[in-house]
Amino acid sequence: STGKRRCFCGRCGSPILKRSDNAPETLRLRLGTLDSDPRLKPSKHIYVGSKAPWVEITDHLPSSN
Repeated sequence: STGKRRCFCGRCGSPILKRSDNAPETLRLRLGTLDSDPRLKPSKHIYVGSKAPWVEITDHLPSSN
């Protein structure tokens, strides 16, 4: 997509990360690709409007649809 940079696994083609030219300070990393604890904490919940009905958000982080 124009304005977005994506990186994929060279072996299987799975998406690894994405960066947008509109928000270069934000890097979206697929957490399933990590082998160890990244020692980072979440800052917010996104796409909450699409979460499964049985998922409960029990913290006080900001959220957006």
